[in-house]
Order: sequence, then C-alpha cells, then structure tokens
Amino acid sequence: MASDIHTYFGLSYATHLVVPRTLLQSMPPQWQERFTALLTELDDAFDNVPRAEAYIVQAAEEKAAGDLTAAERRAAGISTDEHGVLSRTTLLGEVTEADDDELVLVPVPDPVPHYNRGRTRLQPSTT
Repeated sequence: MASDIHTYFGLSYATHLVVPRTLLQSMPPQWQERFTALLTELDDAFDNVPRAEAYIVQAAEEKAAGDLTAAERRAAGISTDEHGVLSRTTLLGEVTEADDDELVLVPVPDPVPHYNRGRTRLQPSTT
C-alpha cells in the first residue's frame, strides 16, 4: 500500500489524478463522505493557489507514433510531411517533430460508463 502521493503515482510522469465519477459514486456512502471531506480539506488548504477553470480529460491508448494507422494519426494530431517525417500538434497548436518509437495518446471510447446524473452504479470488487 502506498504511503504518500509520490509513491502512489509510481514511476509515471502524471501531474494529475483522474478518477471516474461513476466509480466514486459506486463506493459505499461512508467511503464517499471520507473522500469528499478530504477533497474539501485539500480545496481549503490551497484556496490561494490559482487553478485552471476546466481540464480536458480523454480516454486514450498509448501507441508508438510510427505504428499508427492514418485514422489514429489524425486522432492523435500526428502528421507526416513529404519526406516521411512525423510531427505532432498539441492542443495549443504547437508543432514538434515526433520519433517513430515515441508513445503518443490515441483517443478511444471510455470503458467506464457515464455517471448519468448520479444514477450509474458499478459493483466494487471490495468495499
């Protein structure tokens, strides 16, 4: 069991934790109360820190840029010039060269069902 946030994130370079709302609302009420109390405590502790108004969260698969189909390249913002050089366009419009073996995110449908206004519930494997 991870003892701190850094250990929980492991060796990833992730800067944010994304948790599907459907899974959260599927947990028992007492668990939800503890979780939301911790979120409120976090918000209160950092109410002086500016944050983005909104974030874009998209389910995706990591694939090597050189292995993508034409449709996957389009979806991932990867293009090829007349010399076969791959480039990547970010959401901010920045264009950078991409290597064939560079892992890129290809959008896919989210396997977790939509929260449906709080009605969707999944059965946790443990409670």
